[in-house]
Amino acid sequence: MRSVTFPNLCKVCLETLWINLLKDLDFVDNIKESCKKGHTSTLKVLELDLLPLANLRKIPIVPKEAYTITWEKDGQVLSQFTNKTRAEIEDAKSLGVYTIYVKFSTEEVRLESPSVQKYSHHKVTMLCHES
Repeated sequence: MRSVTFPNLCKVCLETLWINLLKDLDFVDNIKESCKKGHTSTLKVLELDLLPLANLRKIPIVPKEAYTITWEKDGQVLSQFTNKTRAEIEDAKSLGVYTIYVKFSTEEVRLESPSVQKYSHHKVTMLCHES
């Protein structure tokens, strides 16, 4: 059995450790929904709370890490919100089901694994003026 108390794991062991640790985690901790007055209209705001990895770490680490975020509404990609944790949508057009795909990548994991890509759904059922 490999000792994990030493800081120098082989690359394969480290990659396996990452994959096993990530398999039961959801990168999206919470999705907050709120309203905001824009310049000309009211906006529905959806904001992700992600696990503090990649650029969200308080203290950066040496191996490069990144989150890749893709937003969809009713199956249509919302490219203007790619790699953003916050989406501001015109309130009148905000009703629907949002799917947010979050992929975590690190130099320490070279394999494509379902453990590093997760998705969350959020349904907007009310306009701002109805709440």
